[in-house]
Amino acid sequence: MDKDGCELRVASTEYRWPENCIQQQPMSLTEDMVSEQVDQPPKRYASRVRWMAIIYVVLNIISIAIIIAIVWRLRFFITLSQRSNVETLTIAIIFVLAAYYLVSTFRGFIGAMRMLWLNLPALWTSDEKGKARIENGKQAALKASSKSKSAYFDKAVALEGKSGEAIKWQVSDQNGKLGELQVEGVKATYYPIKRGMNNNIFEFLVSHLERAIQKRDGEAQLQITQWSTIDEDQASSYYSMVQAFQSLEGQLGKGRVWPTVEITQNDVDKIQQELTGLVPALRNQSLLPDLEYAVEYNVPVLPEPLGFVKLTRNDNRADAVLTMGCAVFVMLFIMAVLTFFILLPPWVPSK
Repeated sequence: MDKDGCELRVASTEYRWPENCIQQQPMSLTEDMVSEQVDQPPKRYASRVRWMAIIYVVLNIISIAIIIAIVWRLRFFITLSQRSNVETLTIAIIFVLAAYYLVSTFRGFIGAMRMLWLNLPALWTSDEKGKARIENGKQAALKASSKSKSAYFDKAVALEGKSGEAIKWQVSDQNGKLGELQVEGVKATYYPIKRGMNNNIFEFLVSHLERAIQKRDGEAQLQITQWSTIDEDQASSYYSMVQAFQSLEGQLGKGRVWPTVEITQNDVDKIQQELTGLVPALRNQSLLPDLEYAVEYNVPVLPEPLGFVKLTRNDNRADAVLTMGCAVFVMLFIMAVLTFFILLPPWVPSK
């Protein structure tokens, strides 16, 4: 028995690993908000993609405006900082921050412009043929790719009556195919044909899988615990542990060791329908950069500069809309302050 009270229980030669010993964490704020968004119909998902494109455009415009404002009134800002309690280095930090956002998100700006250009004919096209031409254009604009990505669940997912078979879904519609989703136990893998798909597709999948298993058990939950594109080493270690227990299960032949949930073929077909309706939004999403990060939240218990005591929480995936949206608000605030000083210069002591 370890310090957390986890042990390998032996009873009548049947080995079971207690579910409370599986590494699970309460769903974080960002994960909860993402799951609420991706669990909605395709229109809500498409709206989320549009917001991401708007964020890229606004962030680039604001960054350019801040750089121009500082260069244009550089002498004024240096004089203001030197004759007040503000460090001159603050101006350089703001300039570097704006330049960093401009460089790091410029691909997103280009992707948003491509997305706007390719979807522009929808303003005067409403028939099915016109919509098909738009989708065909976006399909052709996406570059080919064969690099797969994976996410790992806290429970294994199996098809009822066919527990050893992989569950597959085609990410495609009548205008083309983007790739294929496959679930094998705890591992969900996306095999792309076109480049650019991000991890939100796994969030969409797990929300619909959870809805399916809750038909039998209203309190059942399914969560993603690891991402191969964020921490490949940790994801590989987790999957190796699961495989070890599944091998033990095969050797014993006394039932399942790792917690497993089942779905029916009807559930598989319903998820396929949802994915098919989601494909147009996924094409738009694939035009934007595929950026995935972990996130760390810090709340100082003592204020700076004595902030050596602080509360910290790590999440294994940051939501792009929330994090980049916060960056937009920060840059808007900085731009508002600079504009205020330019239009209404404050009084400062003379030399």
